[in-house]
Amino acid sequence: MSAIASCRHTLLCCDRWYSKLAARRIDVFFYRLFMDAELLRSKGASPLNIRRAGVPGFGLRIGERATLLRNPDACTYGVLVELTHEEIEQLYSEPSVRGYRHFTHNGVVSVNA
Repeated sequence: MSAIASCRHTLLCCDRWYSKLAARRIDVFFYRLFMDAELLRSKGASPLNIRRAGVPGFGLRIGERATLLRNPDACTYGVLVELTHEEIEQLYSEPSVRGYRHFTHNGVVSVNA
């Protein structure tokens, strides 16, 4: 295989991998603005499996921006929603929320109704 063909093959594999990753659904915890499923839909997302949830060990601070801060005595409540990586990137690309950073935290728990 020539160097050019090898590069094309590598790029094609990377594109396929990215496409699969972008389409894979993951759980996302929202604690403020994006808790509204209709708002998410209006922004082009297709939220699935929406359920109440909480993050033990984090408190909510409302200031210029809503922020989660570590606090062993607190629990912040919100919703857990399934979205694709692509939908998450799209939501957080808007100027009003571009300053927020999403992160992975394995301590989110579902809350019974």
